[in-house]
Amino acid sequence: MSAWNLGSELAASLGMLDLEFAREYIAKGLTPHNHEGQPHMPAGVVIQFIEGLEDELAHHDDMAWSLYGREREEFIANRIIPLQERIQVYRDYLQSLNGASWEGYEFPQDKDLSAHFIGVLLNSYYPREEVYKRLSSPAGTSLGEGSVQLPPIAEKAETAVKQRKLRPEQRYKLACRRSAEKIWEEDPNLTIEEMIDRKEITDACQGTAYIRNTIRNWIKDLCPNRNPGRPKKKQI
Repeated sequence: MSAWNLGSELAASLGMLDLEFAREYIAKGLTPHNHEGQPHMPAGVVIQFIEGLEDELAHHDDMAWSLYGREREEFIANRIIPLQERIQVYRDYLQSLNGASWEGYEFPQDKDLSAHFIGVLLNSYYPREEVYKRLSSPAGTSLGEGSVQLPPIAEKAETAVKQRKLRPEQRYKLACRRSAEKIWEEDPNLTIEEMIDRKEITDACQGTAYIRNTIRNWIKDLCPNRNPGRPKKKQI
């Protein structure tokens, strides 16, 4: 799909975290498409998410039939019924969309559904012409009265098309470095070990567990305070 930009490549080239790209995407009104060139709509993304939960529910049902007595009752009460209730919540949310388009769509607050949306947006394709039109205007993109004008990014978008798709580890490394650099700007006294434990660093890896030494090697050159030794205990 040479006439298309992959969301993950655009996010990497623009130096955005995945969540930032998803929100920027919604603000700009770009249209995500699948690998066949068919557009994704918000309701369709929610349906995909619900179908995944229904598959999980079917698996739980199969497991329940292999259990007996109190064990089966507890499994139904603790696993099946909560999942059924959860699916109904998402079905109600789907009904509330009422055929909504991406324009003016508000990003879902639910953590799991938000993660699914981000995954869809990153793995979707965007018409290159639309990307340039939406993001490359020399005057910037107006988001309303008093909004800040965004700088042109046509060159960055072009770079994204030319670059080889980054491996997940490369994306996580870039995300960790961006988060660490931002945090150290605000708190330069933070040690590397304390930085590794920050939630922002964990979130940047999107659930993938890396050993501490790997993350340390990714970010250690960014640390403002490279003095050896343990940090002094903070006074309470």
